Amino acid sequence: MNSFWNRLVDLVSPRACCACGKRLGMDEQFVCAGCMMQFTDTSCANDFSCNEVTELFDGYEPIERGAALYYYSMQSAFAHLIYNMKYGHQPEVAIFLADIVVNKLQPEHFFDGIDLLVPVPLTPERERQRGYNQCMLLARAISDMIGVPVGETVLKRVSFAGSQTHRSMQEREQNVAHAFTLVDAEAVKGRHVLLIDDVITTGATMRACASELQQVEGVKVSVLSLGLTFFGR
Repeated sequence: MNSFWNRLVDLVSPRACCACGKRLGMDEQFVCAGCMMQFTDTSCANDFSCNEVTELFDGYEPIERGAALYYYSMQSAFAHLIYNMKYGHQPEVAIFLADIVVNKLQPEHFFDGIDLLVPVPLTPERERQRGYNQCMLLARAISDMIGVPVGETVLKRVSFAGSQTHRSMQEREQNVAHAFTLVDAEAVKGRHVLLIDDVITTGATMRACASELQQVEGVKVSVLSLGLTFFGR
């Protein structure tokens, strides 16, 4: 019955691919198979403790492990999907991507030993404008799948000096240097925390968050992102 109604709804109001705009097939969600094939896996799964993500923390904050699913480049099919999740009022894309994250990384034991998921926060103003924090939705969806709780109030973003998109590496670092504050130290004390973001560019945002968390005794930090780009390389 559900299949019948799904087909009927799709006939009356066909769903379109977030990336190319073509009509989606019955078994496709948000992005068509053709665009999905354009997503390029990173090499992070080969070694979670030493890879392109963890290298961004060398000389800064020590992290246990790091991973990003796909390489991110402007105007790519993957970038269009991320854009729709963040700005296109399609928060359900976060659940779709969380499912991919868990299916790819859980068999590789990436989540082993993780005690708490902490999404990168938005300022309250920014979250009201968008209607949600996509990183929070992603963390909640992953939490539902792997049974690890979300620390929703551990970190707070206290400033936002505009988009990072067109900033240099140095400007990005300065922009977020004091943008986050630790709110609930007790929640992370002695625990292995997984920071979650949508796209890592220079790593400045994740480093700023990790720095706040590592003020607490016994904290271990790992990082996870959907996308990874090569800004400035």
